[in-house]
Amino acid sequence: MNITYQPPSPENAATPVNSTASTPQPSIAMPELDQLVTAERLREIIWDAHSRPSLQWIRKETKRRMLPHIRRGRLIFYRPRSVVEWYAQRETRPASMK
Repeated sequence: MNITYQPPSPENAATPVNSTASTPQPSIAMPELDQLVTAERLREIIWDAHSRPSLQWIRKETKRRMLPHIRRGRLIFYRPRSVVEWYAQRETRPASMK
């Protein structure tokens, strides 16, 4: 499994709809790794195109409570940084590296 962070491309960047000079803008933008995202977006952020798991696998692992997630009613969100850290903790290493 190849887990990498891919920053959002300019065409996918969110732009405010009603942006005016009088609207206060946050001084620090929250990195995408710390935002709550859907399973579809989680796949795009964490995995590259060749090692990307299916949505069915993500949902199945979520149901088994194997992936860290946040449930809001019937909606499920993921924090990409939590998923990457969770995988890093479960990474297997040869006995010589322990």
